[in-house]
Amino acid sequence: MPESEEGFLMRSVRNRCLNLIAHKGVKEKVAKLLIDDTDVILSDETDERLDQLMLLIEDQEPPIRQLIFRLRYLQEKSYQEVADEVGVSKVTVFNHLSKAMDWIKEQFK
Repeated sequence: MPESEEGFLMRSVRNRCLNLIAHKGVKEKVAKLLIDDTDVILSDETDERLDQLMLLIEDQEPPIRQLIFRLRYLQEKSYQEVADEVGVSKVTVFNHLSKAMDWIKEQFK
């Protein structure tokens, strides 16, 4: 019995560490994307891209993806706050945001 408890605790710690590392990777990717975007000098072209981005956000399917994206990036809520407000898990929030970002990047290419 004590061996299984130790194994459970070790696996729990390992999984938590992996989750933290994965989340850190996502934060770094988003930060890099934001830094890359701020290097662009604000101009009419930039204003046009922001308008395009807002239109793309409105076109997100399914509608819950649009809601999650707006709550997270426009209202700057945490993953947990978004999950609680929408009534889904943090993993679902992450998945929707990941798919939304991929779709938006694809549209800008």
